[in-house]
Amino acid sequence: MKRFFILLFILFAPFWLQAEKLEKVSLQLQWLDQFQFAGYYVAKEKGFYKEAGLDVELLKFDNRVNPVEAVFGKKATYGIGRSSLIIDRSEGKGIVLLASIFQSSPSILLATKDSDIKTVKDFVGKRIMMTTDAATSVALQAMLNRNGVSIDDMTRVKHSFDINDLINKKTDLMASYISNEPFLLQEKGIEYTLFDPKDYGFDFYSDILFTSDDEIKNHQQRAMRFTEASLKGWKYAFSHIDETIELILDKYNVQNKSRVALTFEADALKKLAYANGEDLGHIGKEKIEKIYDFYNVMGLLENRIDFDKFVRHEHQDMVLPLLSKKERAYLKQHMTVTFTGDPNWLPFEAFDNSGNYIGIVADHLALIENSLGIKFNKIVSTTWSDALSIAMEGRASIISGDAADKILNQKFNPIDSYIQNPIVIVMKHTHDYVDNLKEIANKKIAVIKDYGYTADIYKNYPNIKFIEVENIQDALLGVETGQYDAMLASLSLASYTIAKMALDSIGIVGKTDMVMNVTLFVNKDKPLLHSIINKAIRNIDAVDHQNILAKWRHGSTIVKIDYTLVWQILALLGVVFIFMIYRFQMMSNYNKKLEKLSTTDALTELYNRRYLDTNMSAALELAKRYNTPFSLILMDIDDFKNINDTYGHDEGDRVLQKIATILSEHSRSNDIVGRWGGEEFLIICSHSNTEGALTVAEKMCRTIEEEVCFHDVCVTASFGVAEYDDDDTSDSIISKVDKALYRAKAEGKNRVIVAAK
Repeated sequence: MKRFFILLFILFAPFWLQAEKLEKVSLQLQWLDQFQFAGYYVAKEKGFYKEAGLDVELLKFDNRVNPVEAVFGKKATYGIGRSSLIIDRSEGKGIVLLASIFQSSPSILLATKDSDIKTVKDFVGKRIMMTTDAATSVALQAMLNRNGVSIDDMTRVKHSFDINDLINKKTDLMASYISNEPFLLQEKGIEYTLFDPKDYGFDFYSDILFTSDDEIKNHQQRAMRFTEASLKGWKYAFSHIDETIELILDKYNVQNKSRVALTFEADALKKLAYANGEDLGHIGKEKIEKIYDFYNVMGLLENRIDFDKFVRHEHQDMVLPLLSKKERAYLKQHMTVTFTGDPNWLPFEAFDNSGNYIGIVADHLALIENSLGIKFNKIVSTTWSDALSIAMEGRASIISGDAADKILNQKFNPIDSYIQNPIVIVMKHTHDYVDNLKEIANKKIAVIKDYGYTADIYKNYPNIKFIEVENIQDALLGVETGQYDAMLASLSLASYTIAKMALDSIGIVGKTDMVMNVTLFVNKDKPLLHSIINKAIRNIDAVDHQNILAKWRHGSTIVKIDYTLVWQILALLGVVFIFMIYRFQMMSNYNKKLEKLSTTDALTELYNRRYLDTNMSAALELAKRYNTPFSLILMDIDDFKNINDTYGHDEGDRVLQKIATILSEHSRSNDIVGRWGGEEFLIICSHSNTEGALTVAEKMCRTIEEEVCFHDVCVTASFGVAEYDDDDTSDSIISKVDKALYRAKAEGKNRVIVAAK
């Protein structure tokens, strides 16, 4: 028996020891259980707190308990409060703000439609049901004051928290949450009017997670672990609303809310949590200072607040001590830093349709903001040229880009590069691993025009003739369709764009010895800012850095064949394997010939109608997806029937071949030229507007007239040009360019006509 207990102890000791290691902390809730606290429920039930080494007790709401007094009196480790925490701090209570769950407050005033309360001015003489906490809400007070109304102009009624008191006219106005009471009125079919401080310019934080000075002083890392685990719970709750509602219904539903009510609440709170494009939990010192000013103007504050001690950020204490006295002084005077970047360079950076800055660089900037307590004022650009102009004109102090960019290096100092991305080779999946770029030197290799590292490519491989393309989308599409054999790009950019465009037949087959370094460029006139940002970047935790890269990574694995294994198999299989290889090569060559035959016109060796149809659809999709221009040129040989009838079809075939050569030679590298049918030819001009396509067409028209002459006859051709519009389909754009060609014929031939818009 003794041995049994010893064995039992050995088996379960790790679990007992682990349980002992968990630190006990508590969180005081400020209201009854509902979705308002869902993130904390999830963090507890999903084990996020336990993973952070914490045993968390969620202290239920008690109207006799003030969360601030509970935390300040050490009856709770953490609490949840409103912006009125500023008052507590000014009164000398050691309150420290950790995160704000809601970027905008859900607090509103509610009236029924039949109360005839239409404006804030109508509040005068009315009964208002509100708590003391709501009465001290500066957002609500500011909304009233702005309209010449004060709480003293109304009759205060004790809050019953019963919506029926509003319906039954026991009160005229009720302090409410936008996520709760409006739903109850909707459910009863009662029309209402809500008064939201945000609509009057008073947009404050709410449900702020806070702790005490003592907790930060003695258990700073624990506070950070608790905050991170809580935010993880909130992210999960908002990403799995249905599952979270099930949890609340099962264990946290003292109010007996319905599933529909909880869903309404969840949707409303999610909008508030991510309002203003901020990250979940973000709390900015600048906004807190603004809220402070409102409280101060209203005479609600006793003493000035030390905002550096009041608002905590996860990485502050790691970076700020590294700054010099001059750097700290500079930072104090420049809490907002202007920044701009490329609007279309994902996964590195972009401005989305709402003007939000996203990508790898954006996520790193967020860490810098937290570490320094600053705010980047991100100036939205429309193109890379626009971003460059913004920076060059001094409207932005910082711009991101390729460290090799010669233009940026003239006026800006790069910080240490924090993203090193190898330049990789993209080809069809059927191609073997490429160990050296020289192995495919005779292939058609596309590179992206005007990228910083492109100059290095030319310098390192002077004997390879590269084809420049406007953007990576055109380059990748060209590889997939066979227009190019390969293309070069940075690893992250290539893998992200391949995944986004769903290009299944191509992938990364090798890498070069070159690297693209992404960095931040700081205006040379701001050396202190350069030094500060450099220190902040250096102190970003390696795990955080890798998590960001992983977040934006899309299948960036380079496929490499294990030739050692191949030789082992060869040694084992011998002649049988050699025969299989021979057969495979024969079939591969046969398939390549079939592929060429299926996409090529036999007479002119240009692409055929089938290939043109496929690529036109792809070009349309690309234009729609990335809002890039795209044009078609349709050409028809003038009086070609007379040539065949007079000189025979053989002579006519030679004319077709000659013109095909001219079209190929005078088209651009990323244009697709093909025979549309008979004596008609189609040129697909990706990433080209009307002006660009018109220039190409006019050059072809002149060259045909000058060079295609036989039997004292000069052959001419007519051209139609049409640019893609947002509502175009393949059929509609073909119809447009066909009508333009018809007009060219009707107006005398041997000319170029642009389709009417």
